[in-house]
Order: sequence, then C-alpha cells, then structure tokens
Amino acid sequence: FPASVPAGSQYNVTVATQPQNPDQTCAVSGGAGTASSNVTSVSVTCTTASFSIGGTISGITGAAGIVLLQNNGADNLPLSNDGAFTFATPVPSGSTFNVTIAAQPNDRTCSIQNGTGVVGNANVTNVAVTCVPIIE
Repeated sequence: FPASVPAGSQYNVTVATQPQNPDQTCAVSGGAGTASSNVTSVSVTCTTASFSIGGTISGITGAAGIVLLQNNGADNLPLSNDGAFTFATPVPSGSTFNVTIAAQPNDRTCSIQNGTGVVGNANVTNVAVTCVPIIE
C-alpha cells in the first residue's frame, strides 16, 4: 500500500471492488490487527464465479427421437422434448462455451443459434436449438 501505518495503529484491509471480466469474489484473511512492524500476513484469495449454459429447444417432441448436445466437447445432454434446457456443468466467467450437436435425432435435422461465446457475469440462457423434419 502507498501509505504506511504507524506502529501501534490499527489496520483493516478490505476488498473495495470485486473484479469483473472475469467475475470474481475476493476475500481477505489476516487483514485486520495492530501494526507492530511490517505486516506481511495479509492474504487475498479470489474465486472465479461460474455460470450455467442453457436455452431452449423446439421441434423435437413426439417420435422425433433424441438430440444429443455437448458443451465444450463434453457434458452430454440428451433432449427428447421441446422446452428449456441447462447443461449440468457451469462454466467459469471469462471462459468460452461452445454448444454443439453430437448426435442428430432419427428424422430431424437440428441447428444451433447463439451456441458460442464467452461467459460474462450471468447465466447464458439464449442458446436456441431448432429441429425440423427431414423431407425426402
């Protein structure tokens, strides 16, 4: 810190502003006491927040089968009904997400909109999966 604390004076170190981009929560340990010499025991630990990846799927109801989604090449998510979905594994703020189709249903072709990006400071809820019948 730029200012010294005189010997015998109280000190109290706090986090004034939590980091963003990535979104983190920081905590101070050993940050309060009475200065008797140089204080070297203050520790700040930051944890990056994680957020869920999800959205909606349409066109998969009935006998259409199952579409298998993945996020970042893993976290398999089989879907067989229209509606909202969320992957089980949250992604840390500042990290990328990449939703892909690992397996198409039997009689449909599915596509993804808003399936890639960087996680900010909130859950991603706008991934859209649209499935349409295969016309032969």
